[in-house]
Order: sequence, then structure tokens, then C-alpha cells
Amino acid sequence: GGVAIMVPLLLATFVVSIWNCAAAVQGRVGGVRLKIKGARDAAFLTGYFHVNNSVTSRERLNEPLWSWMEDTLGRCPGRCVPFIMGDFNGHIGKTTYGGEVVMAEEDSPVLRRYGAELENENGADMREFCEVHEMTVCNTMTRNGSGPTYFKHADGEFRSSRVDFILAPQIILGMLKKVTVDYGAGLVLQGGSPSTYLKDHVPLQVDFQWPMTPPKEEV
Repeated sequence: GGVAIMVPLLLATFVVSIWNCAAAVQGRVGGVRLKIKGARDAAFLTGYFHVNNSVTSRERLNEPLWSWMEDTLGRCPGRCVPFIMGDFNGHIGKTTYGGEVVMAEEDSPVLRRYGAELENENGADMREFCEVHEMTVCNTMTRNGSGPTYFKHADGEFRSSRVDFILAPQIILGMLKKVTVDYGAGLVLQGGSPSTYLKDHVPLQVDFQWPMTPPKEEV
């Protein structure tokens, strides 16, 4: 596996921290912090989580990734706004109760109702992480932005699912303007054309209208 964060050249001078990972999770997580003096302070973390096939794999492979996320968020000052994005190999939204499939959360600030899938262990871990850190799974908030982010065609089989997510603090959700799964860009990145089909991950984009000057404190 391997992850990277690309920063526009115009913002490169505002990078104040680059977080790499220990050898145990090498290539699976990373992060940067950008600080614009007198304006905004934000951290962007990314992760590529293992497919969870057993309790053993969950403890051995994915718990170190979540621990790294926890430790890295702990390095950020209170004014720093964190965003977490990546391939979580998780499904989230629905669970089983009394033999029936029901919504995992009702009116939850963590998880909205769009694009709900039956939750797996990775999805449960992500939901619990968001509950602790008061974050929201952005691509459950709107119908247009909640579609599948991964497509596979193999041995005559086609499947699609939502495994890529962006997590943002609940306190800034009023600035959220749009969530988009960009299927057109996905085709281009995969070397296809409008007449071909998607066969891998596609870009997920969240747009915030974030003022460059902080709001004045009320006296």
C-alpha cells in the first residue's frame, strides 16, 4: 500500500508539519499541517486501511493505524481543524437488530442517512472514532455525494461499494457546500472514455467555504 498528500504549490510555504509513520504502518498513513498566520490552521490526515477478515487482522493490522491517527490528532493544538480522508475499506450506515437490518444511527451528528450500507468492522471502528472526536462522515450527508467510490469488474462479476470517506469536525459543518463523487474524473484517471466503465477507485471531493480571516470574538 501507499498514501500521499499533495499540496498546491501556492500553499507549500504554509506547511508547518509533515507526519510520517512508524515502520509498523509504513505506507498506510500520513499527514500534513498547514498554518496561515492570522487566518487558518488545519491538519490533513490520510489512511489506507486493510480489508478486515477476522478479529486477528483487525487487532494486528488496523488498530495500529487508528492509534497513529489518535496520536497525531493529539499533537495538534486546539485551534487546528483536522480532516481525515482515505480508503477505510469500511461500510457504514446500517446494522442488524433483532434479525432485521436497521439504520445504525438515528439523527446522529456522526452519520447521516445517505448511501447507507450494512456496517462491517472497519465501518464500526470509523464510526466510534468519529463519536470520540466529534467528527462527521461527510459523504453520508447528501444524496449526490453518497454514491459508491469503488468499482470492480473481474471474472464476469461487477460490484460497487462506498469504501472511501472524508471525516470533518462537526463544528465546521455549517461551512460545507458540496460533496461530490467525481465519476468523470475517475474515468480519466483510469485511462478510460465515456464509453468504457469504471474499474477502480474514483475521487471523492468535499468543498467548504472557509473564510480566510477568523470571525471576530463577541465582546
